[in-house]
Amino acid sequence: MPMRNAPLIALSLSWCFAVIAASVGLNSLIKSNQSQSRLKKLVTPPTVVIIDVHDIFDVGVLATTASTLISVLTFNYIIPLLLPSPSSSSSSSSPSFFAKLRVLSTKTLRIQAYSLFFCCIVLLAAMIPFMLFFATREAVVRAFVGTLELPKEVIEKVSAASGSTPVYSKIDYIRLVAIFPWFSLFFTFIAAIVLLKADKVARAAAVLNADLEMSNEKTKSEASDEKETESRLEVDV
Repeated sequence: MPMRNAPLIALSLSWCFAVIAASVGLNSLIKSNQSQSRLKKLVTPPTVVIIDVHDIFDVGVLATTASTLISVLTFNYIIPLLLPSPSSSSSSSSPSFFAKLRVLSTKTLRIQAYSLFFCCIVLLAAMIPFMLFFATREAVVRAFVGTLELPKEVIEKVSAASGSTPVYSKIDYIRLVAIFPWFSLFFTFIAAIVLLKADKVARAAAVLNADLEMSNEKTKSEASDEKETESRLEVDV
């Protein structure tokens, strides 16, 4: 594995922040549902409360999914870097398995980098509208008694009395989602660049090894020809 330490560090940082971003995203989704349920329970029938948070909810789910995907991919890319070298294993079958896994990981470095770049694009596409909604919007809360809609002032008083707020930027668990995915995006982008660099080094090393093998084979062939010639001369003499 070329540049083993650099990919290991970059992928580890990407994995750590992706796990954190996915965790705060999942936590936000759970707490959002709990908050909505609690608010709806404050009213008694026939009053019906409708809470619309689809704007930030949809992009939040996408950001959480992208972070989860990054954590899964980087974890799988880290495993070959942590395996013991084949020479350190006492089993005859294990070295072969480790060697094959290392070779496969080295051959797919470019694919690994492109997969992380794709995740970065998806995460960025989710976070841009998320930040816009986070900074400028709030949940739309409406209450009806039969077909009659209650005034917004009444709804705001009930929300304030319950200790909740519809403004996205004032909700702690949403604020965390607005922060950590950016760290995940940054370190994943760095990891992808490092993997591309490692792929270039691996390809250059492969070309060099091929040239050395050809040179060795040519040297052996020439030596064999010389021995053959010498043996013929001895026979003739």
